[in-house]
Amino acid sequence: MVANLMEKAGTGGALFRNLYRDFLKESYDLLQIEQLREAYQEFVEIALLWKSVSDLFYHIGETARIEYIKQASEILKILADKEKKAMERLGTLYECLNNHVSL
Repeated sequence: MVANLMEKAGTGGALFRNLYRDFLKESYDLLQIEQLREAYQEFVEIALLWKSVSDLFYHIGETARIEYIKQASEILKILADKEKKAMERLGTLYECLNNHVSL
């Protein structure tokens, strides 16, 4: 059930990470700010990793095998680090955006 919610419950897949990825790509295409391109590339990988977690949750639900839980746990640790770094990168955009957009 969790796997279905992660992929099919209006999140755009990968717990909204596909939407984040697509937003970052469109933002980069419009603004041509390097941090946006880099964050987009990071979220390509992040979205794929979340899809892997979703797939593992599906297998856990079907089999209750501990190795799937361990694999999901390891990927979640990687995701925590990657998402933190991506969000920190996006946090540096304030000055760049002020130089590109007049309010």
